[in-house]
Amino acid sequence: MRRASVLSLLLTLAGCAASERLPTAPPTPTPGPVLHAAAPAAPAPADAPLLVAEEPPAWVDDPERRTKLLAVVPQIEAHLVVELDRQRLPGFSIGIVVDGDLAYSRGFGLSDPAISTAPDADTVYRVGSITKTITATAVLQLRDQGKLSLDDPASRYFPELAKVVYPTADSPRITLRHLLTHSSGLPRLGRFDYSDSTREVTAAEVRAAVPGAVLEYVPGTKEVYSNFGFSLLGLVVERASGRRYRDYVSEKILAPLGMSSSVWDESAVPPGRLATGHVRKNGQLKPEPHWRFGASEAAGGLYASLRDLARYAAFQLSAYPPRSGEETGPLRRSSVREAHSAARPAHLSVEPASAEGRYAVDARASWIGLAWHAHESCEEEEVVRHSGAVDGYSAWVELYPRAGVGLVLLSSSNDTDREALLDKVRAALP
Repeated sequence: MRRASVLSLLLTLAGCAASERLPTAPPTPTPGPVLHAAAPAAPAPADAPLLVAEEPPAWVDDPERRTKLLAVVPQIEAHLVVELDRQRLPGFSIGIVVDGDLAYSRGFGLSDPAISTAPDADTVYRVGSITKTITATAVLQLRDQGKLSLDDPASRYFPELAKVVYPTADSPRITLRHLLTHSSGLPRLGRFDYSDSTREVTAAEVRAAVPGAVLEYVPGTKEVYSNFGFSLLGLVVERASGRRYRDYVSEKILAPLGMSSSVWDESAVPPGRLATGHVRKNGQLKPEPHWRFGASEAAGGLYASLRDLARYAAFQLSAYPPRSGEETGPLRRSSVREAHSAARPAHLSVEPASAEGRYAVDARASWIGLAWHAHESCEEEEVVRHSGAVDGYSAWVELYPRAGVGLVLLSSSNDTDREALLDKVRAALP
């Protein structure tokens, strides 16, 4: 059953009502606790502990979930083998996270065609823009430590931003929240080239690209994906933490999550563990030199294995449902859920329902959180996701918070048709 939420209400009002006949009378409500009126109390001190009612009920575990998943693995794998051949992919690794564990994983094809090495859960790929969600985690961690505020002017941490060109005189100043939600107005790319495989982007180049940059729209009015904005956030992390971006993230986020295969340079990957990234040129797959993100690596520079991203997905899912109890991850559960939630009003689309659909219309709400993208529809529970595509690699993390299930895909081709690969896998998720 779909959960009750503001977005669910929006979808229902848009037409997410079952096409079959509706009941003639509403169901009898379940009695709840009675709240008695009382005289107004004095305000509690700001640091007073929360008064927590009974623990919210945990999800009911289905002990057969893994058994059911493993029962359909042969059909999943048959589909993936067909897609490997149809798309002419060099290789990929795929995994399904259930209840905090990597319940299924397998590699297909070759991680390095030159030496006929098969990929597995420990093969390392570049994950591209999934790095942005880790950058957002770092920013939220620093916010929770009181070292910054999401609604601070970003120029407080990056003074060069005071010299961008705003489209109107009444434009609000760019905030960290604008950068995190791709609503700053900054263009997709800055005036520096991280695709050069011979040298790394320097912090001086990133800073020099800011003064005179023309915003494409008024901050906060529209979302347009900006690698440039996340490059700047990496330097904000450095300013607020007093540490180099990669050092801070590795120590404060990757290490606590046990992501021991996650690194920032291909030279740091143990021999035989790195998948070779490929691009298609003139119909042929060719190895692609690695881009040198350097000071812009907060936008897409991380390398990771499937096992590491499964740990990361499990950490994200562990924030659900809201509950009491000790915080055990590198970021508060409430902050993880905040990153997944709509930072601006969700976009609602309504289309005619397909003939075989269960609902009167096909309605969908989609939104951008703090780096994460998400949607919810009549047919589908809330899905939180992020993709990556860079220098010959494709990556995908998909979270189903209400079900406690995650899906991870890493490929050594940047033009992988992820939807064709994952369609039948999603249908088999427990």
